[in-house]
Amino acid sequence: MKIMNDIKLSTKYAPAERAAREEVERHRSLFQKSDNLTELLGKIPTAFIILNEYRQVIYMNKGALEFAGLEDVTSVIGIRPGELLGCIHATEEEGVVEPRNHVHIVGLSTQF
Repeated sequence: MKIMNDIKLSTKYAPAERAAREEVERHRSLFQKSDNLTELLGKIPTAFIILNEYRQVIYMNKGALEFAGLEDVTSVIGIRPGELLGCIHATEEEGVVEPRNHVHIVGLSTQF
């Protein structure tokens, strides 16, 4: 797995490292090859976002795109949910990781 840097970043709860852009694109490509899964998720009438192990966006269904005011996921591939949604706490920690004590408030704490 390629990561963007070899420097160990510190955060309160979750690792701060991110996958390199090429790795994120590879994850996205692998996910998109699963036609049945993307078709199913595309029909879910609620927001649904798929993240990689570094909590970076690799897929958003129609509901999530509409919620975020986007037409396509391409512009947000590789960012994290807090950055996507404009969370005021998304950049508080070194390495730009959403601190879980704030993410918990919006009901997402242990999903990352």
